[in-house]
Amino acid sequence: MPELRSRNRASNNPEHNPITQQPQPDNNNKLLPVRTRQRRGTGQNRRNNKDAIGVAEWNISKRRGRKVIETRSSKDKAQEIVGEEAIRVLREEVEERSMDEFDSGGGRSGDKGAAAEDDGSNAPLPEKVQVGGSPMYRIDKKLGKGGFGQVYVGRRISPTSSSERTGPGAIEAWNTCYTVALKFEHRSSKGCNYGPPYEWQVYNALGGSHGVPRVHYKGRQGDYYVMVMDMLGPSLWDVWNNNSHTMSIDMVACIAIEAISILEKMHSRGYVHGDVKPENFLLGTPGSPDEKKLFLVDLGLATRWRDSTTGLHVEYDQRPDVFRGTVRYASVHAHLGRTGSRRDDLESLAYTLIFLLRGRLPWQGYQGENKGFLVCKKKMATSPETLCCFCPQPFRQFVEYVVNLKFDEEPNYAKYISLFDGIVGPNPAIRPINTDGAQKVGQKRGRLTMEEEDDEQPKKKIRMGMPATQWISVYNARRPMKQRYHYNVADVRLSQHIEKGNEDGLFISSVASCSNLWALIMDAGTGFTAQVHELSPYFLHKEWIMEQWEKNYYISAIAGANNGSSLVVMSKGTQYLQQSYSSCYIALGGSHGVPRVHYKGRQGDYYVMVMDMLGPSLWDVWNNNSHTMSIDMVACIAIEAISILEKMHSRGYVHGDVKPENFLLGTPGSPDEKKLFLVDLGLATRWRDSTTGLHVEYDQRPDVFRGTVRYASVHAHLGRTGSRRDDLESLAYTLIFLLRGRLPWQGYQGENKGFLVCKKKMATSPETLCCFCPQPFRQFVEYVVNLKFDEEPNYAKYISLFDGIVGPNPAIRPINTDGAQKVGQKRGRLTMEEEDDEQPKKKIRMGMPATQWISVYNARRPMKQRYHYNVADVRLSQHIEKGNEDGLFISSVASCSNLWALIMDAGTGFTAQVHELSPYFLHKEWIMEQWEKNYYISAIAGANNGSSLVVMSKGTQYLQQSYKVSDSFPFKWINKKWREGFYVTAMATAGSRWAIVMSRGAGFSDQVVELDFLYPSEGIHRRWDSGYRITATAATWDQAALVLSVPRRKPADETQETLRTSAFPSTHVKEKWAKNLYIASICYGRTVS
Repeated sequence: MPELRSRNRASNNPEHNPITQQPQPDNNNKLLPVRTRQRRGTGQNRRNNKDAIGVAEWNISKRRGRKVIETRSSKDKAQEIVGEEAIRVLREEVEERSMDEFDSGGGRSGDKGAAAEDDGSNAPLPEKVQVGGSPMYRIDKKLGKGGFGQVYVGRRISPTSSSERTGPGAIEAWNTCYTVALKFEHRSSKGCNYGPPYEWQVYNALGGSHGVPRVHYKGRQGDYYVMVMDMLGPSLWDVWNNNSHTMSIDMVACIAIEAISILEKMHSRGYVHGDVKPENFLLGTPGSPDEKKLFLVDLGLATRWRDSTTGLHVEYDQRPDVFRGTVRYASVHAHLGRTGSRRDDLESLAYTLIFLLRGRLPWQGYQGENKGFLVCKKKMATSPETLCCFCPQPFRQFVEYVVNLKFDEEPNYAKYISLFDGIVGPNPAIRPINTDGAQKVGQKRGRLTMEEEDDEQPKKKIRMGMPATQWISVYNARRPMKQRYHYNVADVRLSQHIEKGNEDGLFISSVASCSNLWALIMDAGTGFTAQVHELSPYFLHKEWIMEQWEKNYYISAIAGANNGSSLVVMSKGTQYLQQSYSSCYIALGGSHGVPRVHYKGRQGDYYVMVMDMLGPSLWDVWNNNSHTMSIDMVACIAIEAISILEKMHSRGYVHGDVKPENFLLGTPGSPDEKKLFLVDLGLATRWRDSTTGLHVEYDQRPDVFRGTVRYASVHAHLGRTGSRRDDLESLAYTLIFLLRGRLPWQGYQGENKGFLVCKKKMATSPETLCCFCPQPFRQFVEYVVNLKFDEEPNYAKYISLFDGIVGPNPAIRPINTDGAQKVGQKRGRLTMEEEDDEQPKKKIRMGMPATQWISVYNARRPMKQRYHYNVADVRLSQHIEKGNEDGLFISSVASCSNLWALIMDAGTGFTAQVHELSPYFLHKEWIMEQWEKNYYISAIAGANNGSSLVVMSKGTQYLQQSYKVSDSFPFKWINKKWREGFYVTAMATAGSRWAIVMSRGAGFSDQVVELDFLYPSEGIHRRWDSGYRITATAATWDQAALVLSVPRRKPADETQETLRTSAFPSTHVKEKWAKNLYIASICYGRTVS
């Protein structure tokens, strides 16, 4: 199914429309392979350095919310395309990607990656080009070809009227400039992937910025995306290389002044360049008025340092596996994977200036896989004095200033420029680089000088060229306790200090090494119950560690010495859990119904457990008895199994895979032959946190399944965190299977077997499931399927249901229930009669599926809102146009019975809006056209006949979008996009198909999904309690999905209510409006099973 992604925000000019082809319906939903690509390596410049790749990153935080209400009616990788100017061409890597992933941001992440040549498509170039209202150009000689397209000289062959020149680059220069650079990129290349290049967005944001080349027109012609750009001249690297690898101090100083000014202007627009180097500074075309003017190109790694929504600095983060830039010139912070900020551009500029002046940087020449590490290490070890030896003092001062900048510190551009003012000649006309731009920028902000800032506090220097090592100690606030330290401890004295500490009730909490001597921290607050240690000549001694693991010790502290030896401390009483087969048996050792493990260990390559020999499983007994089992025996199994689970749950564990195959009887002929055992603890997990003693937190991951499909609980199918209710629901299915010989959902096959089985379970009422079964079995099923996530099961009550079925004499019962009787005596057996006053629970599986309207209301300041429902296709535009005339924009859409519902209000913040009613779900070509005009999807809906209504708006806070159409709910894709910084902002369904829209810049810090075969009331309430609010809804005839998010900016009033009604909630909406509650989202679909 198609997934599409918008570019990052593009031009506001509505004339920048690509020439698109008529859409073709994809009747077979085939996945067609297309070519896609990563961004080129930043080192993949004209000298073909292959240094670095980048990875997208983001920061997530949570906020808590307040008031939430639910009511019910009584009736019911934009990958950025690098805009290479004129003679600059790039290379890329080729890979295959199915057609269900497109984006109009270039189909790539925001980072450059290692590159290789990409031939793209063999489609011929047009002989003449006219895009975005541009004049007609004839393609002349080819300037170059690379992975990011082909660059040609374009010569104008026909003038254009002033009325046609509507693009941002439609300027007076066209009267005299007839030669431009034309950059072509095929729409199916990895740089476009059927969407316009991301580079367009960056140029639009920086359009008119000092030192950034102009893009006059852009658009699509045939199969190619085309940019009409300024023709530029050589790069600074070309100038330096052609001048025998030298450059005068006067020229480098002029470059410094102008480059700082260009970066200042770019930073003022909220962007950092991310790849400052000599190859990316170009001069104007030789012989033109701009031949001495400096331009900064290659905006492929440009990112925002200022959040476009809040206006604040982006949050700090560090991802050591992420690198962005070119190894030679990148800042140390970029090497270390820290979030890019203004200081990084300036540090890269400093290295660029020193390279041009000295001809070489101290870290050139490193090779190999660890080149980045060695270069970064050398940069950190090189002081400004060493780096700038034989350079005039201003260069050293500039380096000192920029390498000491903090992450979010405002650079003093005026001060940096003033450093070089004394070097350049006094006459601007004879300077080798035109600095008029810097002078204009300086006049706007007011030039500061060094003398005016003599009172500035001196900063601590961080790179002194004199490496030093020190002790780093960390202190935590604790209640008063005993703590002891030892340092400079030799190997032979180590055990003596440890034994003395153990005698005094102290355990090792931390260890370290210096000069092959050891330091120990021992205190009484570790909570450990036992501890062992080993001093080994190896780093680390694997065999010894594995032996201790088998004894239930866990590593609590380690240290290594310079000679390669290590000290490993392992403790008991830690909070660490190894959820393995053997460790669960250890934790549950002696528990009623769990077989004993006598010995365990490792022999050769195998781990071995010596266990009790048991007899046949319940499945074996059932299978060998002609697929039948007596009611009396199944009732005994129920009593004993509930008792076994109660005991296991009391130890804090849930089994996770209850089924007939995992219940075994004792060995035939032994005293235990009628005793029941529960085995196979491989999926056992903790329902109670071992540290806090509280119930583990609720979560849902629809892509995670644990258990056996036939017997698993519905919650396990839906990926919810396991709890006690799941074991009991699986036990209920086990009992019905043994009694009836078959479950209603047996027989499904195929990839969607799990979905079909879960759907059938939800649609099967306890009455239907337990027909022809004694009443206690139906009652047991009703109780367990209605349990809440963290509800305490009433084991005694469940056991009492079956007491009336089994015979009165325990000695003749087919299953030994002595264990259940002992467990019951310990807790005190409750009976049905003792709980007659218990409140009846609402049934959630009635076997009568129903669909309803789900409407979500948010507290807002008083505003105008309007709704329309049961709107036919022919009336749709009329209602929308009338609303637009009244200053209203669409905020939400939905469909019921192939008729549309619209919510329009004055609080969207949109500035313009377009919509399309299409017979396709969704119309890819139209969406991509609007993305190119800077519209973003703000609402979507699908009808049962497969048609769709898509609303796209300007004035949103989104920076980039991606969408996917799928035959099932695409949670894996959503999860992948979350990691790339996208959040779900709109959803829709058409029949059984889903469409999910995800956006960057959505203003959320976290997001979760609640997916169910009915309205997921419990999950929504738990998410509300954790500070989430519903931000998108959609439902099919089978499932309902609600997306809940944590906003980055906490609203003044966080009240949110939901309403479910059989008819459109027109009578309820006015009541909500009276309380300043306005519809935020609406959909129609499954709410009851």
